[in-house]
Amino acid sequence: NEELTFNAVSSENILCEITQNKLKITPADNFVGQERCTLTATDNIDSVEINVIITVLEVNDSPLIKSKTPNQNNLRILKNTAVDFSVESEDVDNLDLIYEWYVNEDLQSTGKDFSFLFTNSGLNEVTIVVSDNTGVAENTWTITVVEPVIKVGFDGETTDFFNTDLNNIPNLILE
Repeated sequence: NEELTFNAVSSENILCEITQNKLKITPADNFVGQERCTLTATDNIDSVEINVIITVLEVNDSPLIKSKTPNQNNLRILKNTAVDFSVESEDVDNLDLIYEWYVNEDLQSTGKDFSFLFTNSGLNEVTIVVSDNTGVAENTWTITVVEPVIKVGFDGETTDFFNTDLNNIPNLILE
């Protein structure tokens, strides 16, 4: 009834760890192939060592969106304004990437770049879906489209408060 202790020795591309008598095996990122873990059980008298061959099969990694334009995901624009969108993506498996641009869930375009003219006021969602035919990466922008200020029939001066925080203007009176 001797108490056993366990030890694991990792290899270059496989991390082998024993915690609370459980073996955890973690392959290195994007590693495919065979590696060995050496496991040892020891009591106060003797030890036993075995080599375990671990085979890591190839899996598809989803694409990654590395950068996007516009950078911010929430935009506020005037009606009849065009916005240019683009993404830079990569796939560690070097598979061909497919780009699909959706506006309010309707497919509008394919390719890394897309421009859309917003002609209706309200909320819109623009989504890019980047696929390698197995995995996907996506980003969604929320676009708030507002009507421009109409100045017909006004003979005084106006100030465009479109991008202004009215709480930070001293002595402001709106009538």
